[in-house]
Amino acid sequence: MENKVLILTNDLDSYFSCLVLRYLFGCEIAYFYDFSTLYYNRKHERNNIVGVDLAIEECFQTFCNHIVKIHKDDKVNPLSININIAENIHRGKFIRYNGKFNEFDGNYLSKYAGSTLLMILSLYDAFKELHLAGHTELTETQKKILMSPDSYFLGYYLPSHWESHIAFRKFQQLLGLEMFNDVLRTHTKQQLTSFQMMYKILCKAFC
Repeated sequence: MENKVLILTNDLDSYFSCLVLRYLFGCEIAYFYDFSTLYYNRKHERNNIVGVDLAIEECFQTFCNHIVKIHKDDKVNPLSININIAENIHRGKFIRYNGKFNEFDGNYLSKYAGSTLLMILSLYDAFKELHLAGHTELTETQKKILMSPDSYFLGYYLPSHWESHIAFRKFQQLLGLEMFNDVLRTHTKQQLTSFQMMYKILCKAFC
């Protein structure tokens, strides 16, 4: 990741992820994409650019957690680090969606529904980098902040939707996110949703 520059998108999942990549590797934000216009001061070589929380079909390096193969003929970017590609498409599957908002068929509920931020922190084993001075583990507030982008915690509170709950447990173990269980056990979904709203973590950024 050294010498890479980042494309920031318009939410805090992307922004927090960019901050982590800057801290770990010295990557600078050089582009901003609001899903309408790409802004930049100067162009960089294509192989030096990394999209963050950005799905794109072209052979372009990215980190993202989005569903990128809804239909079997949809293209997949081989340079994208995306758990939903690794776990589904590489096993000959794709996420099916019937075209109606909030109505899904097939295996949609088996997707990773967490944030790009948590994926990056897990990939680079970087949670220890977030510790406050004098602490040996994340504080409760830190955990709440990390769970808030893309509402990672929601899958824990959906036992009636067994596919989603099973997927939550599966990816929790895969990414080593059991550290959040103490907060999940002692807080309701409404309490964590209120925390999101209080700190405006779901708001669009910079727009």
